[in-house]
Amino acid sequence: MLFILVLFGWLFLTFPNQIAAIDEFQLNRDVIYKVDLTGKAQVEEKIVLTNNISQIYPTEYQINLVGSEITAITAADQEGNIIKDINQEKDSTQIKLQFNVQNIGKGKTTPINLHYSINKFAENKGNIWEISLPQYQNIGDNDQLTILIQVPTQFGKLAFSSLGQSVLTPTANYYQLRLNQNQVKNKNHLFIFGNYQLFDFTLQYLLDNQKGEATLTQIALPPALDSQKIIFKTIEPPPANINIDPDGNWLAEYNLKPGENLIVTAAGQAKIMGARSTGSTDDKLLSASQFWPVDNQLINQIAANLNTPQDIYNYVIKTLSYNFDGLNQTTRRQGALQALAEPNQALCLEFTDLFITLARAKGIPAREIEGFAYTNNPKLKPIGLNATILHAWPQYYDNYQQTWIAIDPTWGKTTGGIDYFHDLDLNHFILVIHGRDSLYPPPPDRVEVAFASQEIFPDLKAPLITADRSHLIITNPNPNPLFQINLISPTLEWKNTINFIGPYGKTSINLPKMSFIDSLRRHNQTIDIFYENQKYNLKYLPHYQNLALTVTAAIVLLCLCGIMITRHEKIS
Repeated sequence: MLFILVLFGWLFLTFPNQIAAIDEFQLNRDVIYKVDLTGKAQVEEKIVLTNNISQIYPTEYQINLVGSEITAITAADQEGNIIKDINQEKDSTQIKLQFNVQNIGKGKTTPINLHYSINKFAENKGNIWEISLPQYQNIGDNDQLTILIQVPTQFGKLAFSSLGQSVLTPTANYYQLRLNQNQVKNKNHLFIFGNYQLFDFTLQYLLDNQKGEATLTQIALPPALDSQKIIFKTIEPPPANINIDPDGNWLAEYNLKPGENLIVTAAGQAKIMGARSTGSTDDKLLSASQFWPVDNQLINQIAANLNTPQDIYNYVIKTLSYNFDGLNQTTRRQGALQALAEPNQALCLEFTDLFITLARAKGIPAREIEGFAYTNNPKLKPIGLNATILHAWPQYYDNYQQTWIAIDPTWGKTTGGIDYFHDLDLNHFILVIHGRDSLYPPPPDRVEVAFASQEIFPDLKAPLITADRSHLIITNPNPNPLFQINLISPTLEWKNTINFIGPYGKTSINLPKMSFIDSLRRHNQTIDIFYENQKYNLKYLPHYQNLALTVTAAIVLLCLCGIMITRHEKIS
């Protein structure tokens, strides 16, 4: 008889030849992983085999643990040590067990206490800890399996669970996560602990104006969203202005002379905090685009049988297969229809395009994200291997929550069933959002990303504020945006709030008008503007202009009066 389990690798329990069927035994297993601050796990397994037939009983086990750095192995039954032999190779540990007691009879039990250590059960990746729990296979219907994972509270909250809404139980020093056989049977699972992830990035944009006239060129900088915070260290050269487009992209503007080439470098840090961003949508996020043929008959036939975003996600995973050979080739983006025509040739863009197209055809707003995704195993979590190292994944809009929700059907396929629909890990860094156009704006030409060891905070300078006759002009001198700029002028009995000014950006707002008489008063030569604790004393141009107009009018009037008096005297 052969009974197969998976335990951080493949775990095989083999029985003597006279044992012919798994139904001859009932297996109860309690597994506890206790993880320390280095990621090392002390594993304790309490295994109980119960005989279902009086004549059949276990005498030996052979356990194969596949994985490196498995140490400190002990095993015992009620009489003591049962380890007969241990054979360790590069990535495999074979343990032969021989029981001290032969427990004969129906209902008799054979207990096993197994202990060992896994040095890298939890892996530190930047500011998060990842635990990969491979699947447990061939669990019998009557078997009982419980798993308890204990991680230090210093690891942070459970940021991602492939089980969806998993519940952590806090204790004094540990978070505890409990699983059962129904949750882990024939499924791989990934758990990520941490409050956020930090990436240091350097992006390059190669601009080239081949026209014979000056042109305005835009590049997309990584946007600040609910799901990610962006801190720029430098943007060189500084843009003329930065605006936010309807999709949420930060578009930096550069004026290029005829024939001018320009390299723009943006360096900074991204703090990834989740997979959901509040926002809004409109009918344009349901429309067709070059790679999203929403009105196609085949697309609508498929969409008719899919009711929810998860139905669409499951269909995409079931239909497409990832083409790992395509990673090293120069391939063209296929779009949804070609992905259906050649389902075995899909890369991340095809998984994304097909989801977006089917979602829009079903009336669900959806858009594409291009960005960086960290992977330590390209065979399970593939990304592009070209200079940009970009990955693509979709977002769909939940009208009830008014939230954009990110998913990753590509990794849902390639990881063998890890759920990337209900949650997304903290290793997805958004660079560009494609909603109204499937191609624009383009991503950076070069992307360099590394884990950051320490969070940085911007040292923001106060805005520069000037005034003309009717406007207040506010300029942001920082490589980072300014939010909620509250301006107050006691002189004008006026206040205003500017919600956002992008890095190196500027904006203007109308100044309230004084009456002509008030503007001439001496104390209104200047106006005071307050921003936080800083005072700006600005010349009030209408005072000088109106004063000049008044003086000019007075001079003209005096001249006219003088002329009239002179004429009157001559007539007299």
